[in-house]
Amino acid sequence: MRLLSALIPRMAKPFSSSFNGSYFRGFGSSVGDAVPINFKKSGEDPTINPNDAYPAWLWALDLPTSTELEAKGVESLNDQESRRFYQLESTRKIKEKNEGL
Repeated sequence: MRLLSALIPRMAKPFSSSFNGSYFRGFGSSVGDAVPINFKKSGEDPTINPNDAYPAWLWALDLPTSTELEAKGVESLNDQESRRFYQLESTRKIKEKNEGL
């Protein structure tokens, strides 16, 4: 897993035609460009589609970060926010532990 996470950095924003930067250095980030994430021998890398090819709800996602949730107060979070906070914290701890390996 450590090797895979080093090859494919975590994307903070949706990877679409409106995205100006490329997290995959050496690979384009415009419509029609392939994203090198295929892991099957017989599969193909998916391509970036125009924004209107994706569902509208994708662009409406506004997921809070762990910092925003922590500032809100862990005890005052609803169930959904609390679950997200603990998932993000768990991911952060795993990454910290993996950096020490």
